[in-house]
Amino acid sequence: DEMRPDSVQAFVDMLLPYMGPVKEAGLFPAVCLAQAGLETGWGMKKHELHPNFWGRKWHYGQGINSQTREVENGENVFDERCFQKYDSVEEAVADYIDLFFKHPKFAGRVDLSSLEAFVYSMGPLYATDAPAEIDGDPSYAQKIMSIIVRYDLQNLV
Repeated sequence: DEMRPDSVQAFVDMLLPYMGPVKEAGLFPAVCLAQAGLETGWGMKKHELHPNFWGRKWHYGQGINSQTREVENGENVFDERCFQKYDSVEEAVADYIDLFFKHPKFAGRVDLSSLEAFVYSMGPLYATDAPAEIDGDPSYAQKIMSIIVRYDLQNLV
């Protein structure tokens, strides 16, 4: 697609082969790709978190500390947090899927009826480390939707 800059196209092309399980789980590959793009700057943040494309915080095995921005109660919080280290993209994708079906913050709280419903139900929960009762980045869902539309991601898988 000529609308996509080369770096975005290359990043999407790299992750596209891993989107099958996302779709099979009833999630939305377009959202998964948009989140990976937003969380990593389309792969420009080439740091030790690779292949943690979704900014997933540490919760098992090995973790890596890194500076990050979180939004809690509408306030930007800049801090060092521990991120999950994965041995493969497959492991990272499986953990992304598990997040929405097994993590108490998300399980049963996200609306899978449509891409838009999913984005707007998971957005406030995803964009913060805070407990589920505390909203995260209020514009996270909007950012994800605009990325999907801008790069026509919904028609890829």
